[in-house]
Amino acid sequence: METRVKNLEQELSSTRKQYEEAKANAFTIGAKLSQAEKEIQVLRNQLADAVAQINRYKKEIVRKISSL
Repeated sequence: METRVKNLEQELSSTRKQYEEAKANAFTIGAKLSQAEKEIQVLRNQLADAVAQINRYKKEIVRKISSL
């Protein structure tokens, strides 16, 4: 019986350690995800700016061609 108790205590200790490691990993993953979301938003904004600039150039080209 004593051996069984010791085994269960060791198993519990191991499980707690795994839980703490998983919790730390989840925190790290969450932080990386948050940073990636910020970077994606920056890229979306840059893309929107680029599309707007292309549309301005297109209008200018059409206007110049029309005036020929």
